[in-house]
Amino acid sequence: MKKIIIIASACMISVATFGQVKFGVKTGANFSFLSERTMQTETVTVTSKKNSDMIVGFLIGAYANYSFNDLFGMQAEALFSMQGGKWEVGKVIQNYINVPLLVDIKPITNNSFSILAGPQFGIGIGRKNPGSNGFAVPYERFDFAAVFGAQYTFVEHLSVGLRYNFGLTPSIDAKLSNNDKIKGERNNVLQLSIGWTF
Repeated sequence: MKKIIIIASACMISVATFGQVKFGVKTGANFSFLSERTMQTETVTVTSKKNSDMIVGFLIGAYANYSFNDLFGMQAEALFSMQGGKWEVGKVIQNYINVPLLVDIKPITNNSFSILAGPQFGIGIGRKNPGSNGFAVPYERFDFAAVFGAQYTFVEHLSVGLRYNFGLTPSIDAKLSNNDKIKGERNNVLQLSIGWTF
């Protein structure tokens, strides 16, 4: 573990010496819903085509942005994200630590507008779920999403961002105590954020 920490620290210091890496913090609002889900019993499989209603959550975290040149860079983030959706039986709230690894493209040289896209890896750290008849449905800890969005820097340090996280893996894939199976509820999140770069 010590070797990993030392190697990671050395890499960060060596990258920082080039003067092209910037660090910052961000916060904002999540507008999220859950996609369709499938319930399978011994006799029938029922797929609900209806998405959940939207709920509002929040995000907070930090990021590092590295510019290879005026047009192209990379942005890595570590975010706490509260998201989920609202079904007829109640509101589902899922908390994740999300790590987006994004390509940062500036379509116009020396412009403050950026297009961001890439994968996002999430680890669930808690789920509030009304379940079915008081039974809490287990959920998948790992979440994988595709991220697309844009970012604009108004002044030297202040930026705003708008992005959409499209869930690619189900947040539920479980067998219940009565041997019924439930699968689905992919996370879909529209994020509006504000960031400060140091």
